[in-house]
Amino acid sequence: MIRSYRDADYDDVSRLLSQCGLMAPTRSELMSNHSLVWDVDHRVIGFVWVIRSPESATAYIDLLCVDPDYRFKEGKSGRSIVALLLMKHLLATLASLGVTRIVGVVDRESVPGHALLSIYARLGMMVCDQYSYCYGQANEIYSRVSALFDAKKAEGQVC
Repeated sequence: MIRSYRDADYDDVSRLLSQCGLMAPTRSELMSNHSLVWDVDHRVIGFVWVIRSPESATAYIDLLCVDPDYRFKEGKSGRSIVALLLMKHLLATLASLGVTRIVGVVDRESVPGHALLSIYARLGMMVCDQYSYCYGQANEIYSRVSALFDAKKAEGQVC
């Protein structure tokens, strides 16, 4: 099940991104398959922020928060599996929208990192690591958005 941000949250984050010269997803995008907050069994387990650049062929993505305590019924570690499922779905959605270039953080030495790289490759996307952001402020943006999300989650404002 995919859920969207509340309007107040969207406005806050949209304003923050605008100040940094980046585009936030539109409200209709937030209601579509690349919304920001995923949950399983009504429990929020992950938050993925997507920023599409003005030329729209590039997407800036980061998996900001996956609940490390979440476990699938098989008892496997939640973080890596959930991250891969979310990213696979997200990347397929972005590919269907014409995105061909991904800028995001990928740990190339980890098993999840290798799996993500193979997903990128199958979708024909080019990958950049955290040292190759086209916008130098991306890391700062991600940390600020992550902090905003954590605050909203603590206040119970994540829908």
